[in-house]
Amino acid sequence: MYFLAVNCGSSSIKVSLVNPVTNEIYFDDKVERLEKNQSSEIYEKSLALLIDKMMQIGIIKSLDQVNFVCHRVVHGGEKYERPALINRRVKTDIKNLSDLAPLHNPYNLEGINAAEKLVKCPHYAIFDTAFHSTIPEENYLYALPYYLYKKHAVRKYGFHGISHNYIANKTIEILKNKRVRFISCHLGSGCSLTAIANGQSLDCSMGFTPLEGVPMSTRSGSIDAAIIFYLQRKLKMPIAEIEDMLFHKSGLLGLSEYASDMRDLLKPNRSEKVAAERAVNFFVLKVARMIFSQFAVLGKLDAIVFTAGMGEDSAEIRRRICEHLAPLGVKLDEARNEINSLQISSKSSLIKVLVIPTNESMQMAKSTYEYVK
Repeated sequence: MYFLAVNCGSSSIKVSLVNPVTNEIYFDDKVERLEKNQSSEIYEKSLALLIDKMMQIGIIKSLDQVNFVCHRVVHGGEKYERPALINRRVKTDIKNLSDLAPLHNPYNLEGINAAEKLVKCPHYAIFDTAFHSTIPEENYLYALPYYLYKKHAVRKYGFHGISHNYIANKTIEILKNKRVRFISCHLGSGCSLTAIANGQSLDCSMGFTPLEGVPMSTRSGSIDAAIIFYLQRKLKMPIAEIEDMLFHKSGLLGLSEYASDMRDLLKPNRSEKVAAERAVNFFVLKVARMIFSQFAVLGKLDAIVFTAGMGEDSAEIRRRICEHLAPLGVKLDEARNEINSLQISSKSSLIKVLVIPTNESMQMAKSTYEYVK
């Protein structure tokens, strides 16, 4: 059984060939640094290049052997809570939802259109927001006039759902406890934390858009909304310029004024040290505060799971976050943390701390398989 997972973003396309039943990964590669606002042709050429590389491996002799293609789509609104067989109506919905995810959905749709020309089998959309459809009303509403939700669907949606879904399943498997209550910390270029109980999302740090929550590489995370009015009124900044600043010039880059990559901030030169520490300290404190906040949502906390780039690979970031969590009884095993072990908490820690690599491609395939079988 062969599932082709396609993740098409604004500047990259990733393709994986996997078997969701045996958990085998036969091919996994990507094309990066695509220029924004390119024609559809660049996506078709890039996808064809990746598929040609996949075919050269010889795992499959023909694309006719691909059973399903599954596509990551960032925003599914309130309508899509499970995988959807892609047809004209689903494509129209994805396009219409681009107002809620202008940096993601249009490029997801480009990937779908390109793949449909190359691989002739059922194509399914897997929505990043779907995993968070279980978030209760008290956690997804904003304290705004209620008609904005009823008429315009202004609410928290949550993101990175495919990753958090994978981590939920793996954590239950590892801890052998379907009722485990834990916080999944997806810390990469984009960052989100999700409170999970019984395998379901109860809260996510990201909200109406992927801008809300903790600071990220170039995204501000949550700020006082009145800052926007001040920038418009006092500095005469156009709304488009403010939006670009919040999404692309803030976060770690904005605080440090020189780097958006945590790896660079953890190894600053002499002149960059003060700026780097400012950004790193701000980041780890905000993540720790979000963990405390989601602990309140869960009522009980069995584990904290780190995943994605920083979460999987940065022992220092994990250590510095967990230092703030001492009041919860969190204690790290420093040696195990340094080598990115599965369990990095000490035996005396009241809460288990795990490091679990995420695999969105495999989760996309598994979600599709569970839906169609």
